[in-house]
Amino acid sequence: MFQLVFVEDGRGTCRIGAETLAAGPGDLFLIAPGQWHDPAGLGGTTNWVIIFGLDGLGLGSRLGVAASLIADGLFLTAFLGPKRWAWGNRCAVPLDDRLGWLARLTSLKGELRSQAVGSSMAAYALLELLLIDVVRALGPPMAVSPQSSSVLVNVFRFIDRRFRFPIGLADVARAVARSPSYLTDLVRRQTGRTVLQWIIERRMAEARRLLLESDARV
Repeated sequence: MFQLVFVEDGRGTCRIGAETLAAGPGDLFLIAPGQWHDPAGLGGTTNWVIIFGLDGLGLGSRLGVAASLIADGLFLTAFLGPKRWAWGNRCAVPLDDRLGWLARLTSLKGELRSQAVGSSMAAYALLELLLIDVVRALGPPMAVSPQSSSVLVNVFRFIDRRFRFPIGLADVARAVARSPSYLTDLVRRQTGRTVLQWIIERRMAEARRLLLESDARV
């Protein structure tokens, strides 16, 4: 699962991988799937956590609405390779933008908890706005050509549609009209993970969803 942690107030630390990063008001942390982290040092802060995968999003530990986040390059730009920026896994939201962040996070929380008509669509729209804010806060994005971005989006779309079936690298490569070797290099270089690892991650996300939302045994 992907995580976005925004510190509203207070000071502490956040361990991500081998690094212990200082955390203060306005700090934003990006955590990719499989990346080890320990948020215990944030206990003295007021913070917001958005957790989401290819199957949906949630606030804190609460699973939210189903929504695909791979419709455009924002997903790839903001979350698949956070270590590609000079800032590492952390950046700072400008002071003038923090009230706007808090307003969107509060609205997102309300929509995720709401049963009103259109709440799912509203939550998805708010998340897209937050992704745009993340990209702007990060500054220059990682270098992904439009062609490579299109291939990556199609890879994740195919995995999202077919993960319930016995698929592998060859199936994904065939679906996006690329050779297995090309696809292996592209996905590993841009995301730090292999195609097979992403398939496994998608299946694990579905297993977690079933455990949380139904009585089905996984």
